[in-house]
Parts: sequence; C-alpha cells; structure tokens
Amino acid sequence: MARNGQIMTKRTILYTSMNDLSMYGGMETMIPQEVRHLDSLGYDVHVVSAKPKNQSRLSDIEGVHEHHYPESFSRFPWLIKDMLSMIWICVFIRRRLRRTRLLTISFSVTDGAGVALARLLGGNIRMLLRIVGPLSYEVVHFVPEGKLRYEVYSRLFMLLEAFSYMVADRILPVSEFEEANIESYGISKDKVKLVRCGIDSQRFGMVQPTKLSGLPEGRDVVMFVGRFVEKNGPLVIASAVPKVIESHSGSAFVFVGDGVLRPRLETELAEYVSSGAVLFTGYRRDIPELLAQADVYAGHVSSLVEGLGQTVFEAMMSGLPVVVGDDAISRKIITDDVNGILVPKDDPLAVADSVIALLNDPSKREAIGRMARETAVTQLSFESMMTEMLHQV
Repeated sequence: MARNGQIMTKRTILYTSMNDLSMYGGMETMIPQEVRHLDSLGYDVHVVSAKPKNQSRLSDIEGVHEHHYPESFSRFPWLIKDMLSMIWICVFIRRRLRRTRLLTISFSVTDGAGVALARLLGGNIRMLLRIVGPLSYEVVHFVPEGKLRYEVYSRLFMLLEAFSYMVADRILPVSEFEEANIESYGISKDKVKLVRCGIDSQRFGMVQPTKLSGLPEGRDVVMFVGRFVEKNGPLVIASAVPKVIESHSGSAFVFVGDGVLRPRLETELAEYVSSGAVLFTGYRRDIPELLAQADVYAGHVSSLVEGLGQTVFEAMMSGLPVVVGDDAISRKIITDDVNGILVPKDDPLAVADSVIALLNDPSKREAIGRMARETAVTQLSFESMMTEMLHQV
C-alpha cells in the first residue's frame, strides 16, 4: 500500500494486456506511463503483453520485468488465441508469482479472465480491472453479420467479461460509456469507480514542437492522432479535408498513427498528399512534440464510439482547441465554444466548418485552447489519476 507517496510494504504489481506496447494507442500509452510512475515509487512491477513489433516502451525502465505471450498464439483464430492467452496468464501467475502478494491491473477481458481464474485457484491476488473499451462492444458492432463463429465469439466474450467483472475487487473504467456497460451486467455500483485517463501535464503542453519533414513552412496545422480504424473517425475527418483546404489555403492536415484504413485514406487524399497539404506520419513516439506544432485537433467524430479518448485529452493538455463529436458523455468534459467545439457525429461538413472558423480566428483559437488546457490540468491530470488509482489498492 502507498501512503503519502511512500511504500509501507513493498508490493508486486502485475500489469496484463493483450496489446503490443510498442504501438500507439490508449492502452499502449497509459500502461508504460503508469508503470514508470509505480517503478519510481519502488513497487516491484511485472508486465505481461503481446510481443512488441518495435522497441518496447518499457525497455528503458530498469527494474521492470517484461514478459510476453507466446508469439505462436497469433497464428490461431481469435477464439483459440484468446482462450490460450487466458490459460497462459493463469499458468504464468501460478508458476512465477504463486507465493507473491500480488496486485493485478488488467486491461482486457481475456487476460482479466486469466487473472480471475488464477485467483479462484488460490492465488493471493487483489484484482483491479482498468477497462479502456469493453470488448463485448467491439465484437457486437465490428464483426461481419451472419457469421456463426463471430456470434459464438461474441457470446464467449460476454461470458468472460462477466466472469472478470464478478471476480475483480475493483473495476476502474475510464469513461461513462464503459461504466454503463459494466453496470449492464448487474455489477454493484460500489465496485465500480470512474477513473479517467491521466495525462502528464509537464510532458504535454510544455515541450518544443517537432519539425515535420514534408510539411511546408507556415501552414496552419490540423492534426488527428490515433489508430486508423472507423470508430476513431479518420474517414469523417478525411472527408472534411477538401472544404478546409479550399477555404483556407494555408492549412494542412497531419494524420499521426496507422491502421487498416491507411491505404484507403491515402488513396482518397492522394492529390492533397502530393501537394503537401496532407501528411501521414505513421506511428510516432514524440506525440507531445507533434501536438506542439498543431493549431487545431480533430478526432472522435464517429457515431461508432461514445465519449472522448485519450488522444483528445492529450490535445487538450497541449493547449489545443479540439473539434470532437457531440454526445452526452463528451459534454461532461467539453463545453461547446468554451474549451472545445462539439459537432454532430459523422458530419464532415460540420467538422470542416468548425475547423475553418478556428483557423480564421486566431484569438478565438487561443482562448479555447487555453481553457482546454485548464480543464485538462484540473480534471484529467496523470497525478490525480494515479492518486485515485492507488486509493483503490
């Protein structure tokens, strides 16, 4: 347990995630950030994740024990791979950390279920779930219709999700959307505590901008950061590009990240890429420095997701005016025209009009960006998140 920043009794913490922590995304950013902080406090930290395709973000943290699921699991279909991963994490805990007083923090259904199974088999485990996107939602909304194997998979996921929720000591969703999904399983509200993604207030908003190769000097930069998947809204933003460029010829769009939609995006925006008005950077680690070069941030404008993601919070902490999709959850953080701009979802014309208005009015852009930073510091800081999380252990 930690009190006043001091460890009273050294405790082993095990982070588990199915994701590759060398990539860029919500979990891939959150976990290394939290691990680095806990390591600095003196906790004995172990991390289990997918084998990284690139250099792990944990490699420079001395004292952190990094473990990976067998690479061979990736050759199997979803259902088999996830069941193998669940069993593997259970066996790993039983073999490697069996006699350890253990706190586990899990970020997905299958590894959470593996931890739950190890606990039921007698492990001395206090189990926390840090949910950043319920997978039952993913398999229900993003799988081909009429496919029996996906139907079976989604049902199994829901069972594993319910199992993890029931066995966990505490569940710490990062948004109201996830909180509602948890409570839909009949889980007691006393067991659930909303703890939003925490953003480092020094790392974001206090750095020098990165000069982007291929971006003409003097452009007003509109930026999107994240995985190129439909729910994050890059297709909606891409559809807004022509109107913005036509209206504000000194603007440029920078898409930071990668994903399955990248070929489609590059094809649709080919003429703007060739003219230098659109730049695709691929995965980057210098996100704070890239955001420092931006003038406007646009993201989370698709109806396939509710609320705001970590990349929006990072942009706010960087002092950027954000253009984001309007819904009841987003309105808990964003007050329209005060600390951000809310637009109807799936509406590229609304995105374009809002971006153009900000680009054409520097004083308004600066005022909204300043209020975005204030909101992020007071409501979304990493320090407040870690304090809240450590209260749960």
